[in-house]
Amino acid sequence: FPSHDNGKDMTSREIRNRLGNKLIVRSSKDGKYLTIDGSYVKWLTGQNIVGTTNLISLCLLTFERICATVDLSPSTEEIEAINKGDFELLRLDYAVHCDAGSEEKAIFLQRQIKKHWAFSRKYYSHYKYIETLYVGQSSGRRTFKSYLKGRDVKAKGGLDDVEFGGFLEKVSKRLVRLELTWRSMYLAETDSSADPQLQLRSPLAWKGNVARKLVKNVS
Repeated sequence: FPSHDNGKDMTSREIRNRLGNKLIVRSSKDGKYLTIDGSYVKWLTGQNIVGTTNLISLCLLTFERICATVDLSPSTEEIEAINKGDFELLRLDYAVHCDAGSEEKAIFLQRQIKKHWAFSRKYYSHYKYIETLYVGQSSGRRTFKSYLKGRDVKAKGGLDDVEFGGFLEKVSKRLVRLELTWRSMYLAETDSSADPQLQLRSPLAWKGNVARKLVKNVS
């Protein structure tokens, strides 16, 4: 976002929020290309349990916040380009949380997902038995994974310094997170079901329930 390096000579910089969450910003020396890599929601809010499907607003807010952090003033043309969706997605993560009702039931659900994937998915793998389950872990196109969100939050130090962090951390214990990652190759070669004229690398291609439909196709 908003474009790819295209083989250009790029410089990079890490930008961290007050909680240590980072984005990697790369720009070409000729000033024509810029990429922002990382979890935008987590960098903005300190958590990724609650997110958004409004990609244009998310990218615009992230871009403006980065500019403010490094004391830069974006041009009117740059802001208008983002608002129009005139940028490309190089990676996209979409997550759905399953509320099992309790931590014990979340563990049980994760075990059932493991059994289902282990016998039905060709590229299945796992980390620490049920800690994280993968389909296509090493794929350069897309990866589907499932993990216990409460354990993930605890392993990363909790959410004490996050707005509504106590509530979110309590809820996370009963959640199983299903997360689908689409990478650059897949985004560039796949048409949107909402508009077949657009590839998924365009933020305009993600209107309606496009992401949810793609998740259902692999689950």
